[in-house]
Amino acid sequence: MTDIKTLAALFIAGSAFTACSSDDDFAEQPENPAQKTYTLTINASKGDDAQTRALSFDGSTLNASWVTTEKVYVYNATNNMALLGGYLQPQTAGASTTLTGELTGTVNSTSSIMFRFPRPILDYSGQVGTLEDIAAKYDYAEGKAVVSSISGSTINTVPSGTVTFTNQQAIVKFTLIDKASGNAINPTKLTIAGKASDQEDGFEVNKVESTSTVTYGDIVITPSGSTNVIYAALRQRNPGGNTITLTAETASGDIYTYTTPSRVSFQDQDSKYGYNEITVKMVGPCISGKFSVSSSKQVYFSKGNLQATTSDLGATWTWAFATNQWDKIGAVAANTSISDNKTVSTNGTVDLFGWSTDGTYLGINNNTINSAYSGDFVDWGSHADVIAGIGTGWRTLTSNEWRYLLATRTTTSNKHYCKAQVNGVAGVILLPDDWSTGYYTLNKCDVENLSFNASDIDKISLYDWNHNFVPHGAVFLPTTGQRDGSSVTNDNGRLYYWSATGSNEIANQMYIAGNAVYPDTGGGRHFGNAIRLVHDVK
Repeated sequence: MTDIKTLAALFIAGSAFTACSSDDDFAEQPENPAQKTYTLTINASKGDDAQTRALSFDGSTLNASWVTTEKVYVYNATNNMALLGGYLQPQTAGASTTLTGELTGTVNSTSSIMFRFPRPILDYSGQVGTLEDIAAKYDYAEGKAVVSSISGSTINTVPSGTVTFTNQQAIVKFTLIDKASGNAINPTKLTIAGKASDQEDGFEVNKVESTSTVTYGDIVITPSGSTNVIYAALRQRNPGGNTITLTAETASGDIYTYTTPSRVSFQDQDSKYGYNEITVKMVGPCISGKFSVSSSKQVYFSKGNLQATTSDLGATWTWAFATNQWDKIGAVAANTSISDNKTVSTNGTVDLFGWSTDGTYLGINNNTINSAYSGDFVDWGSHADVIAGIGTGWRTLTSNEWRYLLATRTTTSNKHYCKAQVNGVAGVILLPDDWSTGYYTLNKCDVENLSFNASDIDKISLYDWNHNFVPHGAVFLPTTGQRDGSSVTNDNGRLYYWSATGSNEIANQMYIAGNAVYPDTGGGRHFGNAIRLVHDVK
């Protein structure tokens, strides 16, 4: 078993301390006639598993050990947490040890004293997701005792036996799983965001006791290797818990997210932190680019258009995202084989759907009468059958969001979309908010009167797409055409994507043709359009 330490930060956030923050500060204690130099020796334990939940994990128990290089600092809690000069040091390694050392300051027989390690600058940034890293850099703990008597220069305390040091933050073992596939997600970056209240955001990132300066925000972990098991040291601002959002970014440029449905607290009823193991079934993959769809909201796009597949002529359907952004079915079976009420005459995959209600099973229907699709709209991302395939949190953009995305939002490049061919497929590239013109030179951007003919638009090779667009979060919407009954037209020359906005028998669609861009034009509900779902950025 590897010897590694317990962690702990400080008291509950919001407490005010006065302390020094460097070795020089400790050395330059002001002279005070009442100050003396004392010797203090105590027995110290990292505590049992139930209490400290320390750092090395042997398969059933999380274990803690002292190492002889640790320095434990001592505060007079009765005297405004005054830091005593000097420190105590473990005499042996192990779960229990003897701490001893010389201290300079003012102490009397009624003083309460606090033991803390390591330094009084508490920093949770820069984590790499391993227990060893937490042990080496984020091992913050404290213990308490009361001075019972002072014999000459020797301080005696109660309890006279062992002082137990407890960690001051949670250690959480996250196991990241793709909800849809069940496969492991190995992130290159994991962001843990928490919101304690409407006014206070995030986890404690660092604190300097000497100035009582506390920084709150997201904990960003950059894993040291390829693994879906990530350990995090987390200190919550609010003992009542945080609503937590995890965002995992992978080497392929995919984004996976998960938000807890309610607040999660890593503290028990006594405000003690513990060890937690959590398997997180994340939603994704999303494309990493962030796109503003209003002045206050950004979204991630799914990695491909929505598809439904059947092998029993429509008795059952399996829902998924297309493998590639440019994938489309077009004017072939099974799009052209859709029959009435979710049945097909030819097995396969469909990706053009009427503006759906449950009565037309999410638009897999060849009925050409708009009234057959009337009723309350059922967003594809919120339907139980679709959720079973792609996970929770997905939704369809509203018509106002499509308009904001294509024309209103502010972008770094001052460009919103570009007509192009990607891997030989015509369509539109959506550029994320932070797109830089230095990533790739695009010439056919924010232009309405431009056909999708190869001679008129930018042609992007698969190599350039993977190396210059994917890493920067660009989205590609392929030309899809439109289905009317069982007939598909313009599948190589126009884009038709549904919005979530409709009225009576008409729904709004995002429609791009060779002569114009229509972010929110009306269309009959019976038409079969493509669906590109989004996930809100938390």
